[in-house]
Amino acid sequence: MNDRDTLYVLFTMDCLPAVRKATEGGPKTWEISARSIESFCTQLHAAGYPVTLFASPDCAEEHSPLLEELTDALDAELGLYVSPKLATDGQYKRYLGAYGEEEQREIVKIAMDRFMDAMERRPQSFRSAEFSASDDTFGVLYSLGFQQGSVSAPGRQVAKYQAVWVGAPTTPHYPSRDDRLQEGDLPFLEVPVTTDPDRVVGGVSAELCVDTGKFETWHRQIIERHLESLEAQDTAFKLLCLFTRNGSAYHQRSAQPAENLARILDHLESLRESYEIAPVTLFDAHQHYMRRRDDAPSGA
Repeated sequence: MNDRDTLYVLFTMDCLPAVRKATEGGPKTWEISARSIESFCTQLHAAGYPVTLFASPDCAEEHSPLLEELTDALDAELGLYVSPKLATDGQYKRYLGAYGEEEQREIVKIAMDRFMDAMERRPQSFRSAEFSASDDTFGVLYSLGFQQGSVSAPGRQVAKYQAVWVGAPTTPHYPSRDDRLQEGDLPFLEVPVTTDPDRVVGGVSAELCVDTGKFETWHRQIIERHLESLEAQDTAFKLLCLFTRNGSAYHQRSAQPAENLARILDHLESLRESYEIAPVTLFDAHQHYMRRRDDAPSGA
């Protein structure tokens, strides 16, 4: 009898525009962007993991044939990434969480319309640049038809990005309609990126970013601390959420991001001794989450 807990694993990539000065962590050229996206998805698909790509409107417009191919052939999910300045051609210059409810709705609607014009499909998953959000954000996203997101980075506190996630839930949850730091009843699944909220430097928590640091001193420690926390809290829905950006050289096997990815995949294989590993997209994660909620005993 298999009594291992299920550990869901979600790999995500933020796909930012190339070249622009306002781009944080974006690729130097569109060619680098395409290579990074394709290599990341191909390597993970070979290991049995689908990828959730959060594409900025510019990236959707530039890479639409590639993104279509990846969603069709490699089971990637395509969500929306929003940096207000880039999505609105400078009309809105601050990060998303700096704006009120109606302005956020207009910003996301502009980005969504550009995305849909390029891809001819409606995005259902969302991430904002630098994990920027306010208490209005989840309600705005749900009102625009988004079903799930990965918007929060627990422990992060960076005022210039309007990204304050101190005390935020560290596990997938339905959020409050008017308090981003609380669980609630809004049927929008928020999946935080996996962090160590107790390890913060310059307002940024240690985050499970594939291209940051080296495996032994960064990723392994974050994963181990997170799993310890899940076990200590007896968390029913256990998930690791990793992220990266399309400026990283996954097409160069000797580059640090590619080496980190290989080591992370090896480590996930070793975790199969303790967990039933379940690779998911963000959409998939929400489907599993809803089934678990439906199956939970009344009052649990």
